[in-house]
Amino acid sequence: MDNRAASTRLAAAPTPGRAAAGDASLRRRSLPALNILDTGREERFDRITELARTIFGVPIAAVTLLDQDYSWFKSCVGADVTVNPRSESFCDVAVTTGRITVVEDALLDPRFSHLPTVTGEPNLRFYAGFPVRDHHGVTFGTLCLYDVEPRSLDEHQLTVATQLATWVESELLTSREVAHARSVQQGLLPREVPDVSGYSAAAVCLPAAAVAGDFYDHLPVGERHAFVVADVMGKGMGAAILMSNVRSVLRAELRSLASGRYDAAERRGSVADVVRAVNEAVLDDLGSSQAFVTAFVGWADPVTGRIDYVDAGHGLTVVLRADGTTERLASEEVPLGILDTYPWQAGTVHLEPGDTIVCFSDGLLELVDVHADPDDIAPLVALAAGAGSPRSLIAEVRSLGSSAPLADDVTVLAIRRDPRP
Repeated sequence: MDNRAASTRLAAAPTPGRAAAGDASLRRRSLPALNILDTGREERFDRITELARTIFGVPIAAVTLLDQDYSWFKSCVGADVTVNPRSESFCDVAVTTGRITVVEDALLDPRFSHLPTVTGEPNLRFYAGFPVRDHHGVTFGTLCLYDVEPRSLDEHQLTVATQLATWVESELLTSREVAHARSVQQGLLPREVPDVSGYSAAAVCLPAAAVAGDFYDHLPVGERHAFVVADVMGKGMGAAILMSNVRSVLRAELRSLASGRYDAAERRGSVADVVRAVNEAVLDDLGSSQAFVTAFVGWADPVTGRIDYVDAGHGLTVVLRADGTTERLASEEVPLGILDTYPWQAGTVHLEPGDTIVCFSDGLLELVDVHADPDDIAPLVALAAGAGSPRSLIAEVRSLGSSAPLADDVTVLAIRRDPRP
């Protein structure tokens, strides 16, 4: 008998467990949880489908995701298609059974011979679908191969394609974890800058990766107003975890300063006490991670415009005066996580009406000029001065950040004391 007469070959037993086969109710919950349906193409998936097309010598390779009604093409090389009705999809069988599905000649199989892509352009004859599953073994998509000529796959080819499908799984499931981490981190940033009478402010944090090692904070604490820009060495998930820890400790210590705890200990309560306490609390975590944190921590009196601050190795804060002059709040203090104890000292600066304080992370240097000298912040001063207001400055930074991939996280916080009428 001609091998093509048995046009559909099923192989590879489904993942064991309650979600192994075609549990439609589990699939309906699984795919939305990934938050990837109806999203644009991504280069990481295109790499896999391009590789599959090259390895197997097929004209079309795709990553498809199936919901209740549609087959969504997360990646498709060799054909211009983004979505099809599920009823017209080859992949329905592979997803429903949870098994590898090889259709050697679609014209000889009544389940597929009527499909528009078989009876019309591109006149498909061969299909191979390799299940893509979630953490629970629920099949929600496929890595699939298409050809306009009948063909088959040997055992080695089945193994290789299965490995590529596992790669797709890894990328999809990582997407979910990363998206959740991004959502959590964005929730830690202030949803909006506080409304302080007589002041205007704006801020942004643009991660170079899915999550950032930079952060800013901006919050009223008692009668004072605290603001922070900090940069954990490195970027990505590890830096983001450390950032979250440092932020939480810093917030707690700032509230302690406002409540008078440091004064009760018969010390002059100051923002320097806060930085020393934060360093003590996070030192072990930073040390075990071989990381450190640069930070600018401001403690402001909105009534007088006085800002007490500690610059722990950050050195990227400027005050733009109303008369056009510029004052850089340089620092020779060390970052957090370097030494067990260090006598950080607080500095003081006053914002007069019309003055603006701008604090940024070093990622902005490269965003403005990839060959920038870290000690020369003149381009950044020009950017801030030319913007005219905190809101306009942040809009300009966002525009720059969207124009090209970021080499490093970019964070900017700007606060202006409004001019007198």
